[in-house]
Amino acid sequence: MPVICQVIPKKDLSSGELRSLAESLRQWCQSESASRRDVMIQVEGRGLADLERGEYPRPLAQRIADGGAIDPDQAALELGEAATSRNIELRIACDDRDALAASLRDGIPASLVEDVLVGDASWSE
Repeated sequence: MPVICQVIPKKDLSSGELRSLAESLRQWCQSESASRRDVMIQVEGRGLADLERGEYPRPLAQRIADGGAIDPDQAALELGEAATSRNIELRIACDDRDALAASLRDGIPASLVEDVLVGDASWSE
């Protein structure tokens, strides 16, 4: 069962800091995948692409609708409160939540995020 993580960017980041967050996420994914054979990582790519352009992720409903399979109003209806989320979602097949949280803390600068949720708990818990 994958662990769903939510990377929550800080609200006042510059374009350069948003690009740095994107690079940190990419590097963490590559490093984690290369060093541990028991880990499989899936990243919400449209939100990551927004960060790479130095922009905040668009609301989740818009990112999903941009895929063309559903219109924005239907996406918003189905997602409910999550429709306005600007978080980056990671789905990680991993057995050790504590090790995963520690690895994320090592790889993603805390200065760029409000929090990272690992499952339903903050990475600091």
